[in-house]
Amino acid sequence: VKQGSMYATNNASIIQYWFGAVFPVDCVVPRMAIKELLRIKKPPVRIQCTDTSMTFHYEDGCWLRTQLLELKWPNIDKIIERTEKGSDVYTLDTELFNCLEKIKPFCERDGRIYMENGVVRTHYNELDGASAMFRESKSIGVYNIDLIMQLKGLATDWDASRFNEKDERGLSTPIIFYGENLRGVIVGFRL
Repeated sequence: VKQGSMYATNNASIIQYWFGAVFPVDCVVPRMAIKELLRIKKPPVRIQCTDTSMTFHYEDGCWLRTQLLELKWPNIDKIIERTEKGSDVYTLDTELFNCLEKIKPFCERDGRIYMENGVVRTHYNELDGASAMFRESKSIGVYNIDLIMQLKGLATDWDASRFNEKDERGLSTPIIFYGENLRGVIVGFRL
């Protein structure tokens, strides 16, 4: 939590959600606490925070308390903004998600998918595995199918066309995506 945003990462993707209220402290909430908040499936009505702990209060009087991690996060805005620079955002073709559902059973263990010319496939060699066509043809790259599928219902626009463009470190440019009050990046696999 930093200022009016919440951030999450799994080292292959970063998401920023703007919740609109300036939070009094910057803090890192443990993953297990986030999992528990999601399991509860009720929004907290109030959050109480100190330098070392956070308590989530619920309408029925229940509460969940967690210790905060003593970690300093890097400037994640800088990472997202670096990816935004030079992007040409376009509407995310939701047909892609139907295609991903169809080919998922044929993916290798690492969940690698290949997107190019309006086709998404499970293997580098076009004759192996499964493939499906979708309308949009700008998207290109090699990504994890589960990370892309998590965008369903969240992301509305993205730029997945710059996989072949290298950044200053020689790495492929990540996908940049946007939705209601959120933005994020997804890093692709190296070829």
